[in-house]
Amino acid sequence: MVERLLYLCQLKRTNFKQVEKELGMGNGSLAKSDVNIRADRLKALADYFGVSMRYLLTGEDGTYHEPYPFEHDQDFMTHILKLWNLPKEKQNSVYEIIELQDMKDQKDKAEQRKKENATA
Repeated sequence: MVERLLYLCQLKRTNFKQVEKELGMGNGSLAKSDVNIRADRLKALADYFGVSMRYLLTGEDGTYHEPYPFEHDQDFMTHILKLWNLPKEKQNSVYEIIELQDMKDQKDKAEQRKKENATA
């Protein structure tokens, strides 16, 4: 369960110490959560992260929807985490590059459709 909590902390851009403080838990209690955790604390953690208690305990839950469709693509998630850790002005530069690429892709698709319609 500790690995899932670490992962959820990364997604939420927080850490164990901050979560423990916000939920009124003792210092270091999340690191020991694989050994022993009370049901009320498990529920508080599930609510805090927006997941089910079953997901926290087992990592599996048919009703849990991953926050990102690429969660299991480790390279993609590594790049996303790097992006989140960039200063805001560098993040904006990356967003501009993505927007420019998206506009180019849309233009290319429109040109392709135009060619297809001309030959039809």
